[in-house]
Amino acid sequence: VDDQLTTLIDGFLQQFVAVQRLETGACVVVTATSSGDERKDSKDRDESTERELLPLRAWSKWGHWYLTARDATETTPKQFRVDRMLEARVGSLDFDPPDDVEVPEWFDLSEHDRTVRVRTRAAALESLPAPHRLGPTTDLGDGRVELDITVLGDRRIEQLLLCLEPDDEVVAPPEYAELRRTHAARLLTRYDGLAAPGAS
Repeated sequence: VDDQLTTLIDGFLQQFVAVQRLETGACVVVTATSSGDERKDSKDRDESTERELLPLRAWSKWGHWYLTARDATETTPKQFRVDRMLEARVGSLDFDPPDDVEVPEWFDLSEHDRTVRVRTRAAALESLPAPHRLGPTTDLGDGRVELDITVLGDRRIEQLLLCLEPDDEVVAPPEYAELRRTHAARLLTRYDGLAAPGAS
């Protein structure tokens, strides 16, 4: 485990011990990176933000440490990945923590579903990047099928669009067809830039 991550977890656990001994708890000011956050657009994923959290419980599940906490400006607790936190310090806001906080059995991530309707070769479906969900297929009679493909988050939809075959067609939504063209052009530009120094 990374030393920085260990220090963060130890700090949180010490804070929770204090909360158990006192009638009121203290907030934690956290600076976290947006990297890997599927809710963010690609241009925002490397930015860091600072928020004031009211810590309720730290727990480990599915191979990650999580912090159940409520943002000081919100009313509903959320789950935060500890490995995305860059810095944490005790804040000045006091609060009354609940007696117990349950560890969630699962996360409802349906709000992050991204669905694109495509026309592609039926045989090409086996080569799509995982994980994904396939909707019912419509046989187009020429070896191709039309169907909905659903993935989780903006990063995976971008990856899926880039992995489609050149002759595949993005039917809907139209913004995904444009996103596919934009990312393909960006990759070609980057490739051309790398190939240029060695060109004869």
